[in-house]
Amino acid sequence: MTVPLNPADNPLVQFRQALAALHSTEAALALFLETAIDLTQSDAGSIFQLRWSLRGPELICTLSCNFSQPEIQLQGSPLPILRNSLAGYVATTGEVLNIPDVYQLPLGLPYHFQPRIDSATGYRTQSILVLPLKTPRQDVIGIVELINRKCDRKAKLTTGDYSAAVIPFSPADQQVVVQLLKTLESEFLGKV
Repeated sequence: MTVPLNPADNPLVQFRQALAALHSTEAALALFLETAIDLTQSDAGSIFQLRWSLRGPELICTLSCNFSQPEIQLQGSPLPILRNSLAGYVATTGEVLNIPDVYQLPLGLPYHFQPRIDSATGYRTQSILVLPLKTPRQDVIGIVELINRKCDRKAKLTTGDYSAAVIPFSPADQQVVVQLLKTLESEFLGKV
């Protein structure tokens, strides 16, 4: 992504301005997810927030969006925090994962892809960007998943065209989402 010379055309400036007008965490997170999906040409995205239950800490999906299969709604779905899962690894380490193809992960990594949701929905995750959602004090309070960066923003993914239509997230994609998250943390989460 190239940053426009005119600040009014800069999506990060636009995000900061729109964020300033919001008054709820839910609205701020929804704006973040919508902006991140748009800027990275993701097909889908989710935000999971850390919650405590009788079973211990878990991640609860509070927002999800899937362009190709809008009927897939994950809100309310819990994910146990398993350090060897992608989400659990990011939630426990605070590190970002940028994976070109979750089904082609090398052996020996401290995490692996769990295809439970893919199996249940028929959707196929290929490229994924998983980032920690943090407070301004850098405490992890959730995770963000951006799924399947598309070559063509308007393409709807079907089972037959994933390899041609989905590409890895670039370092620039990752950097812009990290900047969006830093803005969200400092401009909104720090004031709630």
